[in-house]
Amino acid sequence: MQLRHLVEQGHTAVATALPDAGSPLAATRLKFTGLSARDLGIRTPGTFVAPPGRAACAEAVRAFLTGAPEVTAVAGFNDDIALRVLMALRDLGHRVPDDVAVIGFDDNGYGAYTTPGLTSVHVYAEAHGRLSARLALGLGADGLHPPPARIVVRQSA
Repeated sequence: MQLRHLVEQGHTAVATALPDAGSPLAATRLKFTGLSARDLGIRTPGTFVAPPGRAACAEAVRAFLTGAPEVTAVAGFNDDIALRVLMALRDLGHRVPDDVAVIGFDDNGYGAYTTPGLTSVHVYAEAHGRLSARLALGLGADGLHPPPARIVVRQSA
């Protein structure tokens, strides 16, 4: 959903910002990101780690964009990572979304309080959690139909 939204906004060179490079969940996400990029007809996004320290994150974003100046959008692993990138871009003097667009994932709520507001993928995590727990416990999924994820469009992408 992140990539599709960015491609619909005209972006063809996208990066993925990660919490760390060794996470099994990050590896799975990158696998599906690559498949989505292929289906959308764009290059597989480059990746970089967005560390938690403000200065360290700004340096990571600067280094990545210096090596990949064609990148016009960043898909954050989650909203926390996207918010780090958003702040780093601002600290580096980039205009969001004019120079680089940013999109998060999980719509944790904090993106509504930033300037610019963080566009994010909203997932109904509680409903999906209930469904997963019921299936793991062998209780069936009768009556549980989590709504599909959706893009919450704000100003960052």
